[in-house]
Amino acid sequence: MTYKALIHYDSPCAHAHPRRACSEIMNLIGIPCLLWDTTNPNNTKPFYDIMDENPDLQLLWLQSYNLTQGMVRAIAERPYLKIAIRAADSSPLIDSMDKNKYKIIWASDQQFKLISQIRDIIGNDNLLLFNHYPDKYFPLTHENWIKEGYNVKQNLLGVDLSLYSNPVPREVYHCDATFIGGCIEYKRRRLLP
Repeated sequence: MTYKALIHYDSPCAHAHPRRACSEIMNLIGIPCLLWDTTNPNNTKPFYDIMDENPDLQLLWLQSYNLTQGMVRAIAERPYLKIAIRAADSSPLIDSMDKNKYKIIWASDQQFKLISQIRDIIGNDNLLLFNHYPDKYFPLTHENWIKEGYNVKQNLLGVDLSLYSNPVPREVYHCDATFIGGCIEYKRRRLLP
């Protein structure tokens, strides 16, 4: 079987669960989707080889922070692809942050260069940049991408908790209100009222 979609799964973090879920949904509705799991040490197959083995690929879901020139060359052989890329933060706000203090994923010049090359190959209409913020925050977090004319949209996180553990209610964890998640200080200070 050859796949029609490829989703890059690069870490077992909260961001990865929507990727896994989308892959499962695509397969369930009849769109063969490969979850390219590069966290598995036994999965050493390069991107170029996966692309060659799956000539019917039409959709890619990638991350800006692990794009390579080799991936761009493989994409260049398939200018018909539609590609969604989780784009790292890039804006004057992000540029002003102390990146040693705040461990955020920010877009490097190399990421801009590679994504620009991809846009030149497939066109702006076939390229979507996204991140896990509500749309109203993108002018603060992704302003540099927007100024360059990229289509930037939200893909809010949602997680199936059964993937984390056995979801059995336990009295010891009973509470009236719960906050799940965290807050990076610079985002709380800058984004929330």
